[in-house]
Amino acid sequence: MKIAAKILLLLTVIFISDSCTEEQIDSITNCWGQSSKVEIQYSLDPLNAKKITYSVKYEGSGSLSSIKWTFGDGKPNVEGLRVTHTYETVGTYEIQADITVRKDQENCNVIEKKNIQVN
Repeated sequence: MKIAAKILLLLTVIFISDSCTEEQIDSITNCWGQSSKVEIQYSLDPLNAKKITYSVKYEGSGSLSSIKWTFGDGKPNVEGLRVTHTYETVGTYEIQADITVRKDQENCNVIEKKNIQVN
């Protein structure tokens, strides 16, 4: 199975490189590289353990354009570079940040996820 996956990946790369212009390949490569440079960070409110402030650590050469947060508890999504969310119940939640990075006059979309334990 691993060999089949490697062959499929190789064929995909060859297909993309044959069907994309050099500019398109550079754009794809730039966006893929941005995903390794983002990390969800959070801090707990010292007076309320269910209240958490989220932000994104970004170490790339672009700039954070927007972040849409999903908190994993069914509440509406929120946009912002730094947001605070209060959970109603304890539990483990999957946080998702849909991040737009602006680099070289292009938008790169990155999705970062993290599991958070709320006590």
